[in-house]
Parts: sequence; structure tokens; C-alpha cells
Amino acid sequence: MNFRAVVVTLLLTLPALTVADNLQQWKTLIRESQALHKGKQYDQAADKAAAALQLAERSFGGEDLKVSRSLRQLAYIYGYQRRYPESIPLLRRALRITQVQQGPNHPDVADAMSTLALHLGNNREREEAERIYQRAVAIRESTQGSEHLDLAYDLMALARYAQWRKDYQNAEALLERALHIRIKHLQPDNGWIAESWAELAQLYQQMQRHEAAVAAQSRAVAIKLARLGAEHPSTQGYQATLKRMQAALTRDGQDAVAPILHAEISRNRSATEEGRAPVVSPHAQTRSVEASQDSTVTNQRRQESRPPRPEERTLALRWLDNELDFRVLSREVNQLQRKLAQIDPFDLLFLLFIALLLWRAFRRGAPAIKRDTAPRVATILKAGARDDIGVVKDLNRARAKIRLRELV
Repeated sequence: MNFRAVVVTLLLTLPALTVADNLQQWKTLIRESQALHKGKQYDQAADKAAAALQLAERSFGGEDLKVSRSLRQLAYIYGYQRRYPESIPLLRRALRITQVQQGPNHPDVADAMSTLALHLGNNREREEAERIYQRAVAIRESTQGSEHLDLAYDLMALARYAQWRKDYQNAEALLERALHIRIKHLQPDNGWIAESWAELAQLYQQMQRHEAAVAAQSRAVAIKLARLGAEHPSTQGYQATLKRMQAALTRDGQDAVAPILHAEISRNRSATEEGRAPVVSPHAQTRSVEASQDSTVTNQRRQESRPPRPEERTLALRWLDNELDFRVLSREVNQLQRKLAQIDPFDLLFLLFIALLLWRAFRRGAPAIKRDTAPRVATILKAGARDDIGVVKDLNRARAKIRLRELV
């Protein structure tokens, strides 16, 4: 009896031991695949992931979550190799398994949807990708809340599709919401926050709102400098983008100011010809992206003197308040733009020419002054010396006369 009991016990525990061994082997294959992928050895990493997939199917069944995990790991590597036609079927199967095992509204389903939508979008299947992103956002909002950190990625993806359709208003709202979520959950110098600022800057640049684009990209550059340093390639890329935006801002300012100045010159010329005093229109103002926020009375009066233009709409992040307040930077950029635009290039050249003439005249006159001054000083000193000698002689003569009188 005892021998039979031992045999039965061994037969019952053997499958469990085998499953535990297969599970440990599967975990090892997944870790090795991840390590090889991190080392950019994509072919070897794909082989390890494929081996993990086969082991999971053989040991745990075709509908197990470990199979879904293996499918996503293999598709992840294919994505880095741009093998999207091969990765998309794997991700569809992984999504179906996750829905069956976890239910249709589980956060893991939203993760699987986001990954599938990413590969669909990279494969230019944009319409289906956008629908899947929208479904993922709905699942996250219902299960994780409206400000969960994972929600920010899907919102930014939807913003890119809205931007692609030129639906700029919706894209701006989505990017601002994603930025708010990341600021709420992450440290101020986190790279994801820099990414959100950069995405917002690109949108503003596409909307021709160059002042806001420069301000947003400046925030992204500041985070990159603090986190990675000035020599990091990512920081240098962000700085190059900022320079292009600043150049666009300068061109935009010149294009905006030139027609206004031309109109004022024409108006003043016609007024002079008619014998009237020239009149400066109160509408001859340069644009200010933050004009409605200026604290000075002068800028407030300027805004009251003309209706606002669409491109002057401020960055209205209503729920972010001071955390996203780059009005000061934008205002300084705009004021510098106005001052530079008001200087006529011909006046500037004339002033430089006059300054050059004065400098040359001073340089030429200085040696002559020295040559003329030295002889004059020497003459004066000699004359003074002669006068002193004459005075001494007169005193000596007077003393001699006094002595002669005393002797007589």
C-alpha cells in the first residue's frame, strides 16, 4: 500500500513540476529576448521571443495570457525592424486573447489596443488606428479615471491624427490635456513632459502661432538641458528645432510689420500733400500673442484700440494656471520683435555711417593735437623760466643798492 501511494503521488505531482519548470524556462526566454533587444541584437531577440511563444503554446495552451505576452514581445521587436505586416497579425491575436481572458474593458485590453494602433499607424492604416486609440481612451477613462498617466500617451496619439486632418482646435485640446496629466504625475524635469511641450510647439508652428511655438519649445529645451546636458544629441535636436522656430518668428514679424509701415507711409504722404498734419492710425500695431495678459496700461490701451485677431489668441490653458505660464517669455520676445521692426534699415545704416566718420576724425585728430600741444607747453615753460630769472636779478640789484647806501 505504501509503495502504491508513493507512485500515485509522483504521477499526480509530475505534471505540476513540469508546468513549473516550463514557466521558469518561459520567463528566462522572455528576459533574454528583452536583453538582446536592448542591445540592438534584434534577430537574436526575435528568435528568443519566438521560442518563448512556442513554449507557451505547447505548455499553457493557445489562449493563455503568456501566449499573449509572447506575441506582444515578438511584435515589439518586429516594430523596431519596421516589419509591420508581420507584427500586426500577432498583435491582433494578442488583443483577442486578452479580451477573452480579462474582459473587454480591462486596462490590459487598452494597452494591447494602444500597441496595435501604433503599428497600424506606422503602416499607414490611420483610420483604423485612430478608432482603436479612441476605444483605448474610453476604456482607460472608465476603468482608470480621466487623469491616469497611461491616458496621456493615447491622447497625444489622437492629437497627431487630428493634426494630420488639420483639426487644430481638437489637437490643441488633446495635447494640453496630455501635458496637464504628465505635469500632475511626473517630476518637472521628466523627459515625457519635454516631449509634450515639443509636440505642442510643433502644433503651434503648423498653426502659424510662432510666438507660442518658441515659448513652448523653450520649455522643452530647458528640461532637456537640465536632464541630459547641452552635449546630448536629444538636447541638440531640440535646440536646432528652437532655432528654426525663432527664425520663423523673425520672418513672421517682418512680414506682419512691412505692410503696416507701408500703409502708414502712404497715408502720411497723402496727408502732407493735402496740407494736413500726418495722422498715425491707432491700428498700426504689431501682433502680440500675449497682449491680453499685459500688465502695463499702455498695452491695455493698445488692445482697446483695435479688435483682436485670431492669430493673437493666447495659450489658454485654463486649468494649468501658473504651472504653464510662459507669458513672460512670449511677451519679451514680442516686445523685442516690435522694437527691431520699428527701426528703419536705412536709418540704422546712416547712424552707423555717422559714428564711423566721428571715430575716424577723432583718430586722425589725436596725433595732431599731441604734436601741436608739446611745443606750446615747452614754450610756456621756457618763458616762465626766463621770467623767474629776471625777477631774481632785480632782487639782487635792489639788495646791492641797499648795501651801498648803508656803507655811505
